[in-house]
Amino acid sequence: AAERDDNGNIIDAEKYKKYVIGALGATGYNVRRNADEEGRRLALQAEVSVVGDAYARDAAQRSKTISRFESYMDKQNTKEVIRQYNALIDDKSIDGMVAAHHILARRGDYDKIAKGLDRYMKEGIKLGTDEASTLALSLNEMKNESPIFGGLAKAINVETWAYTDGKRRQNFTLKEFLTGKNDDGYTCKYDLAKTMEGRSWDKIDRTAFDAFDQIVNSAISEGQIDEATAKNCLRRTYDAMKPQLISAIPKFASGSEQIKAASKFVTGAKKENGNWVLDDKVDPAYADLKHEFMKNMIYEMKRPEESAIENVIRLGKTDFLYGSNELRYGKERVIITSRQAELLRLLAETPNMVVSRERILHEVWGDDSYSNSLALNVQITYLRRALKSDASIVIDAVIKKGYVLKIKS
Repeated sequence: AAERDDNGNIIDAEKYKKYVIGALGATGYNVRRNADEEGRRLALQAEVSVVGDAYARDAAQRSKTISRFESYMDKQNTKEVIRQYNALIDDKSIDGMVAAHHILARRGDYDKIAKGLDRYMKEGIKLGTDEASTLALSLNEMKNESPIFGGLAKAINVETWAYTDGKRRQNFTLKEFLTGKNDDGYTCKYDLAKTMEGRSWDKIDRTAFDAFDQIVNSAISEGQIDEATAKNCLRRTYDAMKPQLISAIPKFASGSEQIKAASKFVTGAKKENGNWVLDDKVDPAYADLKHEFMKNMIYEMKRPEESAIENVIRLGKTDFLYGSNELRYGKERVIITSRQAELLRLLAETPNMVVSRERILHEVWGDDSYSNSLALNVQITYLRRALKSDASIVIDAVIKKGYVLKIKS
């Protein structure tokens, strides 16, 4: 309602009168119109405050809505959460979708999220809308565990700027994300391949590659992209991913879900009933590309330089391998999530000292929203379970302050 054009003129006079002047009141409006320069400055400050308060109330309401959805879904089994997720997609309920993302992400079901995104974006999303910005924020929260989500979030944000500058149409599709072009001939600044350049795969979840394949293969298998364009897209994307995968794979723990998923992605083979078999989901038309990718990966694969091997963080009697999300206590091996690894790393930076909730939420989650605050409580519980074998370590809560990682000498 308070939006103005480049010359400072009100764009929608009716909305301005209804919402902004209504909030400022008649006195505020008269000051705004008739006062001297200082009065107009103060009135403008009041206007900014009104608009800012409106945004703050909207954000708070959204956070509460997401939290209610999340609290309900958290008590359901995964099959029911997916059913509800699909229903929310059909209803275009972005708040409910974000809540489902939080629940499915905690359970490591990034492939299920990707399948839902494919449905949600089938006809495209409207750039510059609240729904698009909320979706991009939700995707960006999962960028470490599922890199393709981070890439898609970046593309949405950059293309939003292009839309607001009048350089492109409002509708944005997954086809554009993959190919970098829309039907109008417009070329996106970031397509899939470009968003994968330099994007880390070090802390991926077990289903990150399945999420990648879901988004890429869906558009190809449904004929949205012709074979020649698809092959060019895949070749450029594999080339962009290759250096990061070569760096990440040697850091994965032997026998971990990460190394199994990476092996399947690179070789096209999976283990069934103790035997290695070719993945029947690989389209024969693109098998040569996969084979070329596999040969290049194997040829270029090498152990990282000594300087690149991450130091082990010693916590009590436990070794914390931050790079591979692994805790080692004697012969016991525990794999934790990327979020938990980030949380533990932050606490381990200052052992026996309180780290505030606000700092943890901002550094690990990106903001201190109510839903993230609840998620922090859950992740602390999971971390305590992961560390329970080592009696020399304990994570204590300090009421109204934060958490402290206590290490007994």
